Amino acid sequence: MNEYPVVLLAYAEVAATLTGFIGVVFVFDERSRRLGNDRPSALFHLMYASLSALFLSLFAALLLEYCAPNEQNAWRICNGISGAIHLFGGGRLALETLRRDTDLLRSGASSAIGLGTAALAFIAAAGYFTTDKQALIFMLATLWILGVTVIAFLSLLMSASEDGDSAVAGPRQIRK
Repeated sequence: MNEYPVVLLAYAEVAATLTGFIGVVFVFDERSRRLGNDRPSALFHLMYASLSALFLSLFAALLLEYCAPNEQNAWRICNGISGAIHLFGGGRLALETLRRDTDLLRSGASSAIGLGTAALAFIAAAGYFTTDKQALIFMLATLWILGVTVIAFLSLLMSASEDGDSAVAGPRQIRK
């Protein structure tokens, strides 16, 4: 049990760093109005995923370190919360994909993985796995949330670089 809070705190540090990229994205958004029609979706998923990973990591570390009478109950609680977070995020992305409100990179696959992760987390929260497997499911689910953050950030960067953005288009020709 001693190594899990350390890993979770490392996740929290990564999530906090990714949350900091939100400010960078807003600066890009204000300076360039060339973002595509997936901008609201990508911004939502960037903020939701990074803040969710930060919350989950810190909550689990605190729960495991201080409040849990036994480790299995702590992992069941954490997986239940993780499942709810994945269900909401994956469900929203699935609806956006079906309504074609997003061009988010690999949105169909991302929403399917998110909903599958939610189902697995709920099964783990119900106690169908051993404590070690519950911990592994939670860690992998939290890593997936961090992956969604990276996917949303890359979608925003690619959206901003379309239509000949001078920062990405290549070097300008030098006059002779």
